[in-house]
Amino acid sequence: MISNYNNNTDFSLSVKIIAALAFMKIEDIDKIVDELAEYLSDELQDLLDWFENNYIGQKNRLKNECRPAFLPPSL
Repeated sequence: MISNYNNNTDFSLSVKIIAALAFMKIEDIDKIVDELAEYLSDELQDLLDWFENNYIGQKNRLKNECRPAFLPPSL
């Protein structure tokens, strides 16, 4: 992944977009993550999932609720 980041400008931009999620409005974050998940390559889905699990809280698709994040945005 590091060599791809260093040699592929589209890939490195996508990684930076994931990091930029930290600066989005909290009320918009779910919609933005859903749209970003459709845009990202399969290689970056795990990184987006990790970010979502640790900083946003992943949606529970069955109950339409969100599991709490390890480090919620309100901190």
